[in-house]
Amino acid sequence: MRRSSDNVFKYVDWWTILLYGLLVAIGWMAIFTANYDGPGTPVFDIATAQGRQFAWIIVCIVIAFVIQLFEGKFYATYALIFYALALMGLIVVLIFGQVISGSQSWIEVGGLGKIQPSEFAKFATALLLAKYLGDRGQRTTVLKDQVTAGLFILLPAALILMQPDTGSALVFTSLILVMYREGLSPSLLILLIVMVILAVAALMYDPYEIVGILSVIGLLYVIVTSSFDRYQMLFYAIGVLLAFMILTQLQSIQILIGFGILFVISIVAFFAQRKPFALAFSGLFASVLYSQTVQYAFTKLLKGYQQERILVMLGQIEDTRGIGYNLHQSLLAIGSGGTWGKGFLNGIINKGNFVPELSTDFIFCSIGEEFGFMGSVVLVSLFVALLVRIVQVAERQNSNFSRIYGYSVASILFFHFFINLSMTIGLAPIIGIPLPFISYGGSSLLGFTILIFIFIRLDIDREEVIK
Repeated sequence: MRRSSDNVFKYVDWWTILLYGLLVAIGWMAIFTANYDGPGTPVFDIATAQGRQFAWIIVCIVIAFVIQLFEGKFYATYALIFYALALMGLIVVLIFGQVISGSQSWIEVGGLGKIQPSEFAKFATALLLAKYLGDRGQRTTVLKDQVTAGLFILLPAALILMQPDTGSALVFTSLILVMYREGLSPSLLILLIVMVILAVAALMYDPYEIVGILSVIGLLYVIVTSSFDRYQMLFYAIGVLLAFMILTQLQSIQILIGFGILFVISIVAFFAQRKPFALAFSGLFASVLYSQTVQYAFTKLLKGYQQERILVMLGQIEDTRGIGYNLHQSLLAIGSGGTWGKGFLNGIINKGNFVPELSTDFIFCSIGEEFGFMGSVVLVSLFVALLVRIVQVAERQNSNFSRIYGYSVASILFFHFFINLSMTIGLAPIIGIPLPFISYGGSSLLGFTILIFIFIRLDIDREEVIK
């Protein structure tokens, strides 16, 4: 049943708006304290970071109100238009954008500073993904639909990667989580987790150790699931030896021959109805190939500073004065806050400008130092409450479009939240991802506001089937 414009706001999900408002208020407070320079520090001066952020908050309030004036079906109908405009913005910034911190990601907009088109591509991609999958009218089990949806996600990510802005590009991968809610096989998620673990292992451990562990896992799998005769044992031993040869970086021709033999044995085992053996053997083959690919990509494709950041995060090198300085100072600031913190405006490490990018990527340090562990728990709890609420609201939708969009919102916010906090405490490499609603930045705040308030508008029309 369509709701008239005069009673639209009666059906607004005020819990989501309350959590949004609290996070935005905390963010503005954190930006002010991060830029506090003693008594007399201006609060609303547009020349300061806190003044500009306050101006953007006013803009966001206006935009959030305007979003509610359009019916939910408007966003479904014009999803492709939003997506096309977002792609145009990403192309324009590649041609005319300003280079800041090595990335050509910004366009000047006058008094309010600069905007980052990649922030607006997130909600546009979420809309198109919801429109496409929602129109299918079925769970995401058809390969063609999976590939098409994947291309919608990868296209803006590729354009952003060209800027280059690795952090923003990686955010789009979070939308893959939406497809699991819509029926994508959980085995693919397990495979992705295994690939991440194997990639980390390839950078941390000796090749002999990797092959040894993989060989033992494969052997145990075959023993548990089937009989294991002496011929299989012989072939498996040959495969393990070849895997060792490949990972020890012998001549190129030897690597190719080794891969060829492993592949042939896997195929023969499969057609000989030795499926457990074939799976173990092909798994070893694929793992060795993947490990080699990770090593090649790490050494040949990543820049030196990117390699160092990853190695610092993995604990392979210690550099508290060079590439690891940001993380070291971040941990010092958060740790110095103790249980209750040093108090509002009393952060010593933060006020000393020891933590780089304090208002943006490392804004959590300001909260950790001044409000301590308990303040950090409150902030994390608010984020978790917001994510849970979005999922709850998504599940009550009658429309596939609205439900899928809701899960897209949750996935994007979760990725930002998890990676940003992980960066500040050393669990993820520093890749420049803002903390939603908290970090300084008008583009970021406006992008997240549009993202979440479109969903609030869709929820108002939750009794309708939006297409």
